[in-house]
Amino acid sequence: MNKPFAFIIAFLSFSCSSINSEVKNVGVPENYVIDLEEAIEENDLEIEPVTLTPLSQPLDFNGFSDHLKLEVRENIFYVFDIKQQFLMVYDSLGNAIQKIGNKGRGPGEFSGVIDYAVSKDEVVFLKKAGNNLILITFDKAGNYMREEKIPVSGMSLARFGSGDHLVFTGWNNKIVPNKLYRIDHVTRELTGFFPHEFEEPKIPIEGDTFTGNNGSIYFLETLKPEIFKVTENNELKLYAYIDQGDFEIDTDFWSMEPMKAMESLIKKGFYHCGYFWITEDLIGLEGWVTKDNGESQDIFLAIHQINTGITKAKILKLGTIDQLLLDIFQINDSRLYSLGDGYAIKELELEHALDIDVEVSDTTYYLVKSELRF
Repeated sequence: MNKPFAFIIAFLSFSCSSINSEVKNVGVPENYVIDLEEAIEENDLEIEPVTLTPLSQPLDFNGFSDHLKLEVRENIFYVFDIKQQFLMVYDSLGNAIQKIGNKGRGPGEFSGVIDYAVSKDEVVFLKKAGNNLILITFDKAGNYMREEKIPVSGMSLARFGSGDHLVFTGWNNKIVPNKLYRIDHVTRELTGFFPHEFEEPKIPIEGDTFTGNNGSIYFLETLKPEIFKVTENNELKLYAYIDQGDFEIDTDFWSMEPMKAMESLIKKGFYHCGYFWITEDLIGLEGWVTKDNGESQDIFLAIHQINTGITKAKILKLGTIDQLLLDIFQINDSRLYSLGDGYAIKELELEHALDIDVEVSDTTYYLVKSELRF
């Protein structure tokens, strides 16, 4: 899963006959309370790299992987190259088995794609076009199928349920009243829900991010320590609560100017969860928390075991293997997969730490598989 999050700017109205902004059901958490404050203080989550797999080209190499997006499904690895505008599909050995799309204007080519969603039979790419979205669909063999315009603006995409797609609108509440829109895979109608709440902009504080798992979508609001589950019936249910200790937002926060609002949060020790994911067994959070009256911050990775209720966290440090987790990674089957460039891996001497006989190239990306130790 990617790391989508957005900043709310303003709330205006948008009319569409198939859009309904009603929130049907928001209740108590289903089962899960994530004790984030205590987990970060204990800092005892262990992440142990176990394998290092080179990925065959042609990914664009520039010494950074911030232009790549990784998704792992059934031991197949999907890496979208945002710069070159194509999706590479790799097997477990790092061999390229499929290339889908390409940068250009011809058949099967595109530009400006910002996200994608993989399903059993197809891959759908998301492209912004003014106040609309373009969905470009390929089959799994890489054959172009269709392109369609959706009359809603957004910035990230996820597969939902029986074949529908869910779009997160991000900061574009100038033209859309809701944060989420569902696209029916048969009728192509839009259903909107989870209304924007803030009239006063709080850039760059208030944001949102969502993730999908087994046909359900989960949604996290930066300023609220709550994870919501979106059901097949477009209901919102409070799925988990994030315990951040005594941290509270000042009552006058909502009337502050954006930068003053941010300053007030940082000085209080603001928890910013910018990315999260959910599997059958785990809830994960990555973000930062400020300390020393806003003079410094810790970047953390926290994992909550659903079956045991245990939450553990790790403070990520530059100059260590943690550096590979600051950019792009995904949790799958209690394993953590991350992408790292050869130069960084050599600097970190990761190949020696793993005691493997691999000659690391400076100009190659590597898939690092790590075990989570509770």
